[in-house]
Amino acid sequence: VFAARHNFTSILSLYDQIAQNIGNLWQLPTYHGIHAFAPQYIEGPMTVASGNNQDIYNAAAHILRPENVFLNANATKVDRSGACFGAPSPSPVCVLVLSMATGAQTLIKARKLLIAIPPTLDSLALASIDLDAHERTVFSHFEAFTYWALVIDAPNLNPSTEQYINTGTHTPYHLPSLPGLFTIQSNALRNGETKYAAWFGAVEASGWTRERVEQAVASQVARIGCGNATEVVFELIKEHTPFRLHVSPKAVANGFYRDLYALQGRQNTFWTGAAWAEQDSSLIWMWSEESLLPKIEAALAS
Repeated sequence: VFAARHNFTSILSLYDQIAQNIGNLWQLPTYHGIHAFAPQYIEGPMTVASGNNQDIYNAAAHILRPENVFLNANATKVDRSGACFGAPSPSPVCVLVLSMATGAQTLIKARKLLIAIPPTLDSLALASIDLDAHERTVFSHFEAFTYWALVIDAPNLNPSTEQYINTGTHTPYHLPSLPGLFTIQSNALRNGETKYAAWFGAVEASGWTRERVEQAVASQVARIGCGNATEVVFELIKEHTPFRLHVSPKAVANGFYRDLYALQGRQNTFWTGAAWAEQDSSLIWMWSEESLLPKIEAALAS
C-alpha cells in the first residue's frame, strides 16, 4: 500500500533483488521495508579498492597488532560483573577465550566490551554472553530470516547467461516467493570453467539444514532448461542465518528500538552489527565509526 501510494512499485522487483531476503516484501510493515531501503543501494555501496573484502579485516588486525587478535577462537565465558569468575579485577569485563587451533585458553581483562554478532538469544548463548534479565527481554523480540550463499555447477545452466533472476508469476509485483532462490550469477574462472553463485532464502529462521537447502536449490535449478536435480553440484555452501533481524509492529509500538539503543554502554558493553544499522557491511562500518566509536571513546575517557 505504501509503495503504491508513493508511486514506486515499479522498482520493487529491482529493490528486492539488490536488498535480498527481507522476507516476502509485500507482506512487510512499511517501517521494515523502508529500513532496508538504504541510500547505498541507490548511490552504490562502498567497496574495498582491491576487490578483496578480507583486506579490511587484515588492516584492522594490523592496527590491533597480531598478538592481540585471536583467530579461530571461541569465547567460552564472559563475566561483566567485575567479579572476573571469582577473582575480582580492576577491569569490569573478563572474557575467557579458547583457541580452536591449539586448545590454549587466554583470559582477557578489559574496561569495555564490543559485541558484533547477531544479538539473538541463541547466538549470544553460543558466545557465552552473561545476559541480564533486561537484555534477555529486549533481545527475545528478535526474529530472523534464513539466508544461504552457494557456489554451484549444473549442466543445464548457460554460461553465456550472466544472471538468472527468480521472478514470481503469481505474486504482487512479480517478487519471488519464499523459500526460494533470489538470483543465480554466472562467474567465469581463470581456468576457463564457469561456476555459478546463488543465493537462497526463507522466512523461517529455523529448520533449514544444509541437506534441505541443497534439495530446494537443486529442485529450482533443475526447472531451468529442463535440467535434472541430481546433476546439480554444490561446490560451496555457507549459511548466513540469522539474517536481517526484525521485530513485530507491536514490539516497535511498545518502544523496542528505544530500549535496544539504550543498551549501548550498559554493563560496560557496546553493540554493533546489522541489527543496529542495516544488513549492509559498508553502512555497518560507517555507523560504527561515526556513531558508535565516539561513544566508546567518551566512555573510556570518563
